[in-house]
Order: sequence, then C-alpha cells, then structure tokens
Amino acid sequence: SIDDRWKKLAEIHKQLSFFEKNCKFSPYLCGDIVTHADLTVFPTTVFMEFMLPRVFGWPPIFTEKDTQFPRLSKWAMYMKENHPHFRKARSDCYNFWIVKEEQGNSSLSSSKSKTTPSTNGSTLEQLSIYNASFITFYFIASRGFGVL
Repeated sequence: SIDDRWKKLAEIHKQLSFFEKNCKFSPYLCGDIVTHADLTVFPTTVFMEFMLPRVFGWPPIFTEKDTQFPRLSKWAMYMKENHPHFRKARSDCYNFWIVKEEQGNSSLSSSKSKTTPSTNGSTLEQLSIYNASFITFYFIASRGFGVL
C-alpha cells in the first residue's frame, strides 16, 4: 500500500539521519581505518544514489549538492575519490542498474508524480531482490582487502 511505502521511505530517511548524526567520518565511518561499516554502508549508498531519485523523486543524493546528508555525502565522495576499489565497485554496481533501466525494467523509473511513490508493486521488493550490498561487497572483496 502507499502507506507502507511512505513508512519505508520514512525509515530510510531515519537511518540516513542516524548515520549523519552519529558517525565519526574521520575520514571513515568509524574512525581512521576502513571497517566493516564502510564495506557494508558504501554499497547501500550506491543503491540509494541510483534508486531514490529515479523511483521516489528524491533530489540527487550523496553528491556535493546533497544538503540533507552533507557529512554522509562527503564520506561517500571521499570513498569514491580516494579508493580505487570503492570507485570501481561503485561504477560496476551503478552501471548494473543503468543496464537494467536501459533494458526497460519499468519498475526502476517512475513516471508518477514526484510526491507519490510508485505503485507498480515491485519497486520496493527490488530493494531486497537486487541487494546492492552483496553485489558491491563482492566486487570490493574480490579485489582484496589488503589494498584498501
């Protein structure tokens, strides 16, 4: 239902707000070294960067212009700019979604009003089915943790 979708979007916002408020960002989520937190949150940000503007009409997220989550955005940009493995993982995962979109997966884009979540019945389910965290984590892990 639309109410369920709004509740899920509110939960996403709540979780992002938690990270924005509580993480150290010095320069990584938990301090001065890459941790499991960076390895798991980063792929989720890639997925959100792609899906939230397309499906739910959010403004671009995790960019220099993201004023809603500036600290989280700065961290995501730092990871992409300073770590070739994260940059490659982001590119691979993001491009995976671009290909899906170009193949006509209509549930990846919404022509509905930007104030109303898509009601096609499959968009939120894809958040689980196409788990970007596993996809991107695989790319990072396959390139070796020792070189991060």
